Amino acid sequence: MRLKDLAETTGTSPASIKYYLREGLLRPGRRINATLAEYDDSHVARLHLITALRQIVGSPIEEIRSLVAMLDAPEVDLYSAFGRAQLLGLGLPGDHRPAVDEEPEQVTRLVEARGWVEAVEIRALLAEQVRTMNDLGIETSAQTLEVYADAADRIARMEVGVITAATSPDEAVMRVAVGVHSYSRLLLRMLGVAQAGVARSAT
Repeated sequence: MRLKDLAETTGTSPASIKYYLREGLLRPGRRINATLAEYDDSHVARLHLITALRQIVGSPIEEIRSLVAMLDAPEVDLYSAFGRAQLLGLGLPGDHRPAVDEEPEQVTRLVEARGWVEAVEIRALLAEQVRTMNDLGIETSAQTLEVYADAADRIARMEVGVITAATSPDEAVMRVAVGVHSYSRLLLRMLGVAQAGVARSAT
């Protein structure tokens, strides 16, 4: 397909496509002659990823560039790209380093008991959150964390099924970033509704 067709297929303006090409977010199409290039389904998938990251997640161009560079690098595995996509979905820069010197004991026990030992960066974020809550005197007992972990495990298993059904790496990474972004907000809002309901019934 030509650039005009690519724009119509993806709902992206030709000007935006040319911008993504200049910025290195979208690889060039196959040259037909000096002025024309041909694009394929991989360009469609990449544009869907870029659009979702910009319009739904709100990621800056620099972070999107880093993520797609990982996808295009042959030495980087898809699992690593998923980790970067998770950070973007949470609204964190890819170079975010949690300020936790020592992991809280209840986090260590929880993740090791459940076998959640792979997600190094996200685990550090969890440790940072629990440490902050501990410092504020907010209850984070093993029992409380288990309740949240049970809910998180059920949600994660559902989401992974959606991700593995993706037809391309770009689509899979998009589902990770958009899923983390959307489901985290869904969970927070649903928790708020539940809290209001429980509080009303208790008064």
